Amino acid sequence: VLNALDNNPGLTDKTVIFRIADHGELGLSHGGMRQKIFNCYEEMLKVPLIVSNPVLFPNPVETDALASLIDLMPTLATLAQVPNPSAWTFRGVDLMPVIQDASDHPANPTVTVQDGVLFTFDDQEVGTPGGQTTVKQPNHIRAVRTDRYKFALYFDPYGVEASQYELYDLQTDPTELHNM
Repeated sequence: VLNALDNNPGLTDKTVIFRIADHGELGLSHGGMRQKIFNCYEEMLKVPLIVSNPVLFPNPVETDALASLIDLMPTLATLAQVPNPSAWTFRGVDLMPVIQDASDHPANPTVTVQDGVLFTFDDQEVGTPGGQTTVKQPNHIRAVRTDRYKFALYFDPYGVEASQYELYDLQTDPTELHNM
């Protein structure tokens, strides 16, 4: 795709490219974990979102502002200058203020558009005949992540197994080793 853009003069300058992922990889963290689901550790949740265009964003910058994949549609609508975006039911938050602030203040981006994000995990194969049996209940997840804390509830939707909880102070325990 990138080669095709570059082979058409001027097309790269008119194209905004989003590079995204739906999950991270644990890479043997947390005692040798290799899976990518059934947990909400930072290695799994914190994935890159790269927005690039040589005209709009000529220099690489980074920000730690919170975002979710659901935020991509309202962000794309702003970039595409969609008329009357309020007419659409976008569930996410427009990330353009965050992106523009990082571009304008690369040494110290401070703009955020949300105080926290919600993470959920409900594998449809769990608990069904012939489904995944490796990770036992409770293995459905609801987690709230703020800039400082993460609270996670692991639950059994059938109510058989007791729920489990995790709370981490990400400032004092960034590797999430001490469940508060």
